Amino acid sequence: MANFILSHAVKDLDHWLALSDQRIALFSTFCDSHSVFIDQEQNHVCLLIEDGDLEKFRELHASEEAAANRARAGVVDPVKICVVED
Repeated sequence: MANFILSHAVKDLDHWLALSDQRIALFSTFCDSHSVFIDQEQNHVCLLIEDGDLEKFRELHASEEAAANRARAGVVDPVKICVVED
């Protein structure tokens, strides 16, 4: 398990935030918890993933279903991944 950060822009911050229940359900499949950090001036978010399965996230992220979910949520690619160094 690893801690890592996901970082990406969003088209509409209010819309993206309104989908938090869906995000929680999805993220629970690969991590124990996550925190959301928002740059409201630039419609940019960072998510700290705690005790996450990085490989499972990468597999999920590469799926067509995940691409459709990102499009519905207004996620702007690329999604950057930074692994927290212990």
